[in-house]
Amino acid sequence: MNSKTFRVGLLTFLAFALVFASGASAAEPLRVATGGPNGTYCAFAKEIAAAAKGQGLDIEVLNTAGSMENIKLLKTGKADVAFVQSDVLGFLLQTEKNAAREFKVIFPLYNEEVQILANNKIQSISDFKGKRIVTGSQRSGSWLTVSNIIFQLAIPTVNKITDMDPDDAVIAVLTGRADAMVYVGGRPTPLFTKLEKMAQDPKQCKLLQKVHMLPVDDSKLLSAYYTQSTLGPSDYSWMSSQIPTLAVKAYMIRFDPQYNASEVRANPKDQQISQLIKVVRDNIETWKKSGHDKWKQVDIDAKLLAPWEREPLLMNDVQVEDLKDIFK
Repeated sequence: MNSKTFRVGLLTFLAFALVFASGASAAEPLRVATGGPNGTYCAFAKEIAAAAKGQGLDIEVLNTAGSMENIKLLKTGKADVAFVQSDVLGFLLQTEKNAAREFKVIFPLYNEEVQILANNKIQSISDFKGKRIVTGSQRSGSWLTVSNIIFQLAIPTVNKITDMDPDDAVIAVLTGRADAMVYVGGRPTPLFTKLEKMAQDPKQCKLLQKVHMLPVDDSKLLSAYYTQSTLGPSDYSWMSSQIPTLAVKAYMIRFDPQYNASEVRANPKDQQISQLIKVVRDNIETWKKSGHDKWKQVDIDAKLLAPWEREPLLMNDVQVEDLKDIFK
């Protein structure tokens, strides 16, 4: 083989390699960080992914420990979009100088209730003193929420258990190995609807009678990030009455530290997020009728808490759609 033939062959190979690499990159799914497999984040993401597939967008749903881990996954480039709690966004504002510039809200979503399963000896959060409370992993939003509640109410010497996943935490409370467990998620969540089976079992119902959902109604806890909500028999049939609790708002966000309003860029992830925005806009009314019950609460154009800003691609999407309406 002469040198000219070799060079032509090499250039041809490199050209095919570049085309292949470009195609592989374009085919990479949009990675969406959610929470546990039994949570509302995961349920929402799966419904979005199913609709997106029919519109040419491949979404990979990532199960995680929750909001705190999701922030880390965004910052390390291991996720492209994530579900997070509003109080976690509040925590970011206090701990990260450029948080409001680097993190952008794609959509505000629904309220996530603070759900506390406790033994009957615990009648209020003030009874947490000296008790074994499963707060969830330090990578979860639940851990941050319960830590903030304990701090705000100045409850001393709480024995926090952080090494149990939610399923094991429920079992620990039912069997007396923990006094209470805290889970933040949109009601109803499969984690607690599963307890309805226990109510029908003669042996297991005795364990269920020893626990209850704990009311959370201290006015000191109400703030920009915590609002009032309720839990009751319409959410979980094994509950005997409705109780007050708190709720945080769920958001879908991205991390984009390089964003520059004056810059035009051809970023594959930007294109995928634009597709994601369109998928949600195209399908939200269907999901409100036949999807997860929490879709009924979602107003994707709701006003955001300052200083958070909307994802610029969303703003472009709104402007384009408005202009299209004019010319129909």
